[in-house]
Amino acid sequence: PLIYPSFTRADCNSDGQINIADGVNVLTELFNSSAAFVCAEACNVNNDSQLNIADAVALFSFLFQGGNPPASPFPNCGPSAGASCDNSQCP
Repeated sequence: PLIYPSFTRADCNSDGQINIADGVNVLTELFNSSAAFVCAEACNVNNDSQLNIADAVALFSFLFQGGNPPASPFPNCGPSAGASCDNSQCP
């Protein structure tokens, strides 16, 4: 069986921390055509299989307004469904 790297949902810039920089990273990568997601699964904060502005809104709501936490795997590492998370800080 294939073994994919682990990741933490909402750690969009793969620096091992969940903070405002991750939400900014989502927006930058959505609106800057030359940018590429380091780990697209991590950036899909609400786990709806779509990368869009709702992911940044969900993260900012969690960080600053007590909104719902990101979908699993959060706050710890969990398995990725694909190979796109090679640069994640997870083991």
